Amino acid sequence: MPEWERRRTKNCRALECQWRTWISGLEDKSLRPDMQHTIFVLSDRLPALVDQVRDFLAMRAVINRWKSDPHRSEEARKLALEREANSLEKLKTSVVRSIRDGLKQSQVIFRGSSHALNVKNGQTPGDALRVDIARFWPNLYPSYEKVPVRIMNEQRAILDILKGAKDLPQDARDLKLFDKAGQLDPNNPLLDAIRVFLATRQARKERTLGRDLLTEFAKPPYGWDPNAIRVGVAALVRAGALRVSIEKKVYINPDDATLQDAIRVSRTFDKVELLLEETSIDGRVLTEVRTVLIRLTGKRKIDEVPPALAAEIEGTGKQLAEQASRAALWAEVATLPLPAEFRDAKDLYDKILSLTNPVQRVREMHASRNLLEPSAEVIRRAAAFTDKWGKSFSDMRDFAATVNSLEYHLPPAGAARAFLENWEAACGNASVIEEQVWKDLQNSKAAAQVELESQKAKWRETAREVAQRAIDKLPGDLESAGISDPQLQSELTGRLEAFRDNLANESSITRAPLLPDMARTKVQEIEASIRARREALARAAAGSESADGSSKKPKRVRLAELGKRHVVASLEQWDKLDTAVRQELAAGNEVEIG
Repeated sequence: MPEWERRRTKNCRALECQWRTWISGLEDKSLRPDMQHTIFVLSDRLPALVDQVRDFLAMRAVINRWKSDPHRSEEARKLALEREANSLEKLKTSVVRSIRDGLKQSQVIFRGSSHALNVKNGQTPGDALRVDIARFWPNLYPSYEKVPVRIMNEQRAILDILKGAKDLPQDARDLKLFDKAGQLDPNNPLLDAIRVFLATRQARKERTLGRDLLTEFAKPPYGWDPNAIRVGVAALVRAGALRVSIEKKVYINPDDATLQDAIRVSRTFDKVELLLEETSIDGRVLTEVRTVLIRLTGKRKIDEVPPALAAEIEGTGKQLAEQASRAALWAEVATLPLPAEFRDAKDLYDKILSLTNPVQRVREMHASRNLLEPSAEVIRRAAAFTDKWGKSFSDMRDFAATVNSLEYHLPPAGAARAFLENWEAACGNASVIEEQVWKDLQNSKAAAQVELESQKAKWRETAREVAQRAIDKLPGDLESAGISDPQLQSELTGRLEAFRDNLANESSITRAPLLPDMARTKVQEIEASIRARREALARAAAGSESADGSSKKPKRVRLAELGKRHVVASLEQWDKLDTAVRQELAAGNEVEIG
C-alpha cells in the first residue's frame, strides 16, 4: 500500500474514532437529570464552514459600515449595495449549503440513545430534522394534549373573562373553562393544573409569582401556551377561587383596573403573587366524597369530616400510586403501550397524594369523584397484566419482530400476517392489556407459529430439491466439461450432500427463507469449481503443445456447423449447442459466432 494511502486510512480511522467518542459523550450527557428534555444534533465535520462564516461576517461588517458612513461617496454606497446583493448572498448560500451537507450525515441524540438522520429523496436536511425531532414531542410534552390551545389575542380574552362577557373569542372558548350553565368547570385540565400547582406550593409555604406559574406549564411535560395560562388565571379570579397580591396588596375584585392590568400585561404578571382562596366545604360535598371512598376502599366507618376523608384515601392512594409506578416503569422498559387512561389515572392519584392540606385534598377528590373508581380499575388492570403476563408479552413482542422481518416471505392472507396486523392494531390503540384483546393476540400468535413451522419445512424442502438436482446432474456437467476426475466428482458431490443433509438441522426461522437462495449459491460454487478445473486443464494442454514445439494452429469452427441452426428455440437445444462449443474449445479450436 502506498504511503499516502496508509496515511489517509490512518486519518480516516482517527476521525471515525473521534466521531464515535463525540457521540458517546453526548449520549452520556443526555442522560443527566438536567438534560432529560434536551435533544442533541451532532452535525458531520464541516472543515470549510469556519472560513465561510468568517468571510460572510467580515464582508457584512464592511458593507454595513460603508452603507452607514455619511462620508462615503455615492459610488462607494452603490458598490456596497451591489456587493450585498451579489457577493454577500453567495457567501450566505455557501454557508447554508455547508450546514445542509453536515446535517445530511448528522446524529440525533436523546436520553442516551442516538441514531443517524434519515433524509429521504426529495427532502431537505432541515425538513428531515424537523420530522425526526417531532417524534420526540410526545415524550417531552405528554401533557400537551390536555391544553392544545393557542390564544392569539390574550388581552381581549382576559378582559372579557374578568368582565363576565358571554361572547368570548373562539380561541378562549376552545379552552372550555366554563360548563353549559356558564359556571367554572372544576375538571377543566388548565384550571385543575393551576389550582393543584398553587395548592402544593402553598402547602410547602412557598410564594408563587406569575413567572413561576408560566415557567412550570410552558416547559415539559406541559408545553402550554403562556397566554392560555394567563386566561385561566383570569377565569379563576373571576370565580373567586384566586387572589392576586400586587406589592403586598391583595386584589380580588375582577372589575378593578389595577388587577386587570396585572393579568393582562405580561411584564406585570411575572411579578404578581398568586394566592389560592381557601373556603369552607359544603356538607353535600363531604357526603359525596365519603360515598365514593366507601365504594373505593370497602370501608363504611369513615367520619364525614375533611381530615378523616383525606386520611382514608392515603393508604389506597399510595397503593395505587405504587402499582402505577411499577407498571409504568416495566411498560417503558418492555415497550408495552399503556392506554392514555392509565396515564391520566396515575396523574390523578399522584395529584391527590401531593395535596397535604385536607381541605384541598377533599376538594380535589370531589372534583374527580367520577374518575376515582375507573382510574383505580385501570391501574389495577395494568399492574395485574404486567405481573401475570409480563414474560408472555416480552416473548410476543420478540415474536412480532421476527414475523415483521419475514413479512415479505409469508403468504399474503396467512395467519402470520394476520397476527402482525392484530399486534400492530393493539399496540397502536394501546389496548394490549384489555382481556379480550390479549386473548385474541395469544390465539393469533399460536396460529402464526403453526404457519411459520409449515413455511419453514417448505423452505427446507425447496433447498433440498435444489441441492439434490445439482447432485444428480453433476456427472453430466463434468462429462460436458471434458473432465474425467473421480476424486473431483467425489469432492463436489460431498460438498452438496453435506449441505443437503445439514438442512435438517436448520431451526432458525429467520434463516429459513434464505435456504433456497443458499442452496442456489452452493450450486453456483460447484459450477465455478468445474469451470476452474476445465480452464486449468485447457491451460495445461496449451502449455504441453507449446513445449512440444507444435506448430498446429487452432481450427476455426463456425457456430452453425455445430448446432446446424441459427435460432435456438428451447433450453434443450441450447444445452446441446453449449456442450458442442465446450468440446471444441477443450480441443483447442476456435468457435466463430455468427
